[in-house]
Amino acid sequence: MPPSEPAPPWRVLRSGPGAPAWNMAVDEALLERCRPGDAPVLRLYRWSPAALSLGRFQPARDLEVPAGATLVRRITGGAALHHRPDEVTYAVVAPYARFGARDPRAAYHAVHDALALALARLGVPLERGAAGDARAPLRGMCFAAATDYDLVAAGRKLVGSAQRRRGHAFLQHGALPVSPDPAVPGAVSLRELVTGPLPAVEAIEAAIVDAFQERLGPGRDDALRPAEIAEAERLVVARYGAAAWTLER
Repeated sequence: MPPSEPAPPWRVLRSGPGAPAWNMAVDEALLERCRPGDAPVLRLYRWSPAALSLGRFQPARDLEVPAGATLVRRITGGAALHHRPDEVTYAVVAPYARFGARDPRAAYHAVHDALALALARLGVPLERGAAGDARAPLRGMCFAAATDYDLVAAGRKLVGSAQRRRGHAFLQHGALPVSPDPAVPGAVSLRELVTGPLPAVEAIEAAIVDAFQERLGPGRDDALRPAEIAEAERLVVARYGAAAWTLER
């Protein structure tokens, strides 16, 4: 894109609840369809039914699937996440050039900076991550331990994210738990941190969108395009809905 042309606004997709295989397929489809110069995407979604998402290289035998949850595997690394219906999950798909460098860390920190602003406006004070450890765990549950990349509140991980690079672009997604997770004793959630009434999911999503626009540029509400839907449908069959992918490790 010539320097004289303004950067395209963010596409904001408020997807609502989705099946686990569909959620992961859409995230990858957005990455697969991303081209140089395309508008970056901020996608907000939830889970129905609940899911346990395994990291790309995590053994499937590593954990017992919580009751009522469906097992799915991500294309991003790290450890398992127990996604519940009241969780707010975000996904960012963008060219690295949008963040001024091909350094994954610059994009990672810019996205977390916007999330931190949203959480501050919801009344959640954040701290630095666990100093000295930048490696995401490959076993167990993601929220059991924090790294120095994570957003931490009350000494515990509140937002953990994972990133996958594909050529010039990346997918980064992560989870914001709204209520305590019985599968991860001691994990923190918004319910313990927010003073006063717990914000509705829609208010949490609105705070994230507003913070992204303030930190990372203007956005506009959008929807999945036909080519993205077709790619997601293909990926549900070929990958995320297939036992060969989910149980390959």
